[in-house]
Amino acid sequence: MAQRVQLDGDPGHTFQVDTYPAFGGRNAHPSPLSYTLGALSSCNQITAAIVAGELGIGLGAWSFEVQGDLDTAVMVSGGEGNAAFDRVAMTATVQTDATEEQFTRLKAETERRCPVTQMVQRSVAEYVSDWTRAPLPELSAVWGLLRCPWRADGRRQEVLAVVSGRLPAHVGARNALFQQWSALAANRSLRTRSGQLLVQGVRPVTLAVRGGVVQALLRPTRSTPSVWAREMVDAAGVPVVEVDAELLAELGGKQDGPAPELVALAGMPADDLGRIDAAAGPVLVLDRPASPGNIGTLIRSADAFGAAGVVVAGHAADPWDPRAVRASTGSVFTVPVVRVDAAADVLAWAGLVRTAGTLLRLVGTDESGAVPVADADLGGPLLLVVGTEATGMSRAWRDACELTVSIPIGGGASSLNAAAAGSVVLYEIARQRAARVATTTRRSSSSADGLVPAES
Repeated sequence: MAQRVQLDGDPGHTFQVDTYPAFGGRNAHPSPLSYTLGALSSCNQITAAIVAGELGIGLGAWSFEVQGDLDTAVMVSGGEGNAAFDRVAMTATVQTDATEEQFTRLKAETERRCPVTQMVQRSVAEYVSDWTRAPLPELSAVWGLLRCPWRADGRRQEVLAVVSGRLPAHVGARNALFQQWSALAANRSLRTRSGQLLVQGVRPVTLAVRGGVVQALLRPTRSTPSVWAREMVDAAGVPVVEVDAELLAELGGKQDGPAPELVALAGMPADDLGRIDAAAGPVLVLDRPASPGNIGTLIRSADAFGAAGVVVAGHAADPWDPRAVRASTGSVFTVPVVRVDAAADVLAWAGLVRTAGTLLRLVGTDESGAVPVADADLGGPLLLVVGTEATGMSRAWRDACELTVSIPIGGGASSLNAAAAGSVVLYEIARQRAARVATTTRRSSSSADGLVPAES
C-alpha cells in the first residue's frame, strides 16, 4: 500500500504515503487522510500570512490541532452515505499584534480564500474552526521600539542601543520578524503606521545610510561582503542581521535572482511641510499621482534640478513604495518628500510662506497652458504643480495657479507622461536660474573691471 509520490518542478519534492494495517498497509508513513488534515492547517497558515500583509498586522508562531471524524463504512464495505469526513474541527492559536476587529477579519478572510478550507467546507457534514489570538513574543515587542524613526540623533541611537541586544543575529525562517519586514514592502498602511520601509538597491541604500535614517541592515548569511557593503555597515553603525539568501532575495525584490548584498530597514520622515524651505528652490507638487514609478522619477528629477522639496497631494500612490524608492535611485532620502491629504493643505502652507515674506508663485503645467514653458518667467520662489496623466490638475489647483505653462511637442505623440513633463519644466526652471546667475556674475565682473584704473 505504500507509495512514493514525486512532484514535478523545481526542486522536485517527494514524500511517502502509507496507510493503517486495517486497510492493508504497514503504517510506515502518514496516511492520505493525515496529509489531508495537515494540508488544512498549513494552507490556513500560508493564506493567513498573505491576508495579514494586506491588513498590515504582524504574525508570530502558530499552533494547530485538527481532528477529523470519519465513518469508514462507505469506503471499506460500500455502505450508503458520504465517504468524506463527518466532522472536521480545527483549533488554531496564533501570535499577533492584531486588534480584536482585525483578528476577526483575518480569520474570516483566510477561511474564505484558503483552497483547502473551502474544499473541506464543501465536502464534510460539519466543519468547525476556533481561532485564538495570542500576543507576539518579547522580540516583536522590542522590535516595536524601532517604530520611532527620524528622532534627533541621540534619541535614535538610544533606541537602537536597546534593540541591538534583542535583534537576532540570523533569520533563517519565515518567522514573525521576517513577516513584518516582508509586509513593509507590500503594505502601505503598515509602512505608514510603523514609519518604516525596506530600502532595496545599491544607490538607495547608500543615500539612506548617508542620510542617517537606516535602523538596521540585512545581509546574506555566510556571505563575503564587498568593499561597498563593508563601508555601508561601518558608516551606518546599526544592527546587522544575517538572513538566509532565499529569504533576503524576497525582501530585496529579487525572487528570480541572487540575494542583494544589503537591504536596509529605514525610517520615514514626518509628513510636515515645515521641512521644506520654499526660498531655497522650486517646490514640486504632484497632484494625485497614480504611479509609484512616476513619483520616484520626479523625485529624482527634483533632486537633480535643485528643487527644495516634493509634495504628494491628495489620493495618490505612496512615495515610500519600494517601486518609487527604486525609481528615485535614493533621491527620496536627499530631498524632503511630504504627503498631504488635499490641495487645501498645501495652499494654506503657501499662504503662511507668503505671510513670512517669501513671494511664492503658483505655476501649473497643462498641455493647454497659455504660455510655452520656454517663454515663461520661472525665476524666484515658486510652487510647480504637475497633475495626473488622465485628467491633469484638479479644479482646486487650476483655480489657484497664477500661471499655467505648456510644453510644445511634435511627432505622433499626443502628450508627455507626468514624469517626463515635470522633468522638462524642472530643467527649464534650473536653466533659467543658472542663466540669471551667469548674467549677474558677468555684470558684476564688468562693473569691477570699470573700477580698475587704466595703466598710464
